[in-house]
Amino acid sequence: MAKLGIYERVLPLGEGGMGSVWLARNPAGEYVAIKTLKGEHAEDPRVRSMFLKEMRLASAIRHPNVVSVLATADDGEEPYIVMEWVHGRSLRALAPKVEQHGGVPLDIALRIAQDACAGLHAAHEARSPDGTHMGLVHRDVTPHNLLVASTGVTKVIDFGVAKAREARSGDTTSSGGVKGKVRYMAPEQALARPLDRRADIFALGAVLFELVVGRPPFEGPNDLAILRALLGTKGVEVPPWVPVAISNVLKRALARRPDDRFATAD
Repeated sequence: MAKLGIYERVLPLGEGGMGSVWLARNPAGEYVAIKTLKGEHAEDPRVRSMFLKEMRLASAIRHPNVVSVLATADDGEEPYIVMEWVHGRSLRALAPKVEQHGGVPLDIALRIAQDACAGLHAAHEARSPDGTHMGLVHRDVTPHNLLVASTGVTKVIDFGVAKAREARSGDTTSSGGVKGKVRYMAPEQALARPLDRRADIFALGAVLFELVVGRPPFEGPNDLAILRALLGTKGVEVPPWVPVAISNVLKRALARRPDDRFATAD
């Protein structure tokens, strides 16, 4: 297969959003993951700008619970991001087993959430090279973007729809537009209102709810029905068999008003 710079593409891993993801090898023979901008988008200046923004945002985060960016390149027709290769599966890929067994054991669910919280907090606290706080919000915290490694460590991936304070005004895809998965979306994001890190806390609360209970906190036959449940005045109902301490965490993380949630993922 064609090379990307010094990297040899080995196997296509899938497509998502604007990019394609490949398993590749570096000159030392070590595996890496490479995300490229799809050919039909590479010539679009606005799309290319968004992709390069993802490069900058992801490169600013250094934490064991966030997939590391090893290199970036924009010196040809196909810009790409080189990331660490993690042997594991996304929570989305594990979803059938979760549903089949009515949730996962509580200690495992909490470990996954703890790791994700640590990774998100690192992202939320990320600073640019000049020390300026970036105000980064992931905006798409879903089972698809939480990778569980074979070592048991969970890593946050894909900051492709992330929003930072540096985003240009007037760009609705960066400054609060509806983007992401509806059943994990904070109410303020669904309403295209300004976002901060507490939107990610809501989303992770929804993921944890699904891990513990075996179903999402807001359900419906389609996105519109889910949105109605999400934006309704009724608070989330946690089954009585969930331990009180965990129930309280879920209710607070999934509070409709951002001020009623945890202030930070930490």
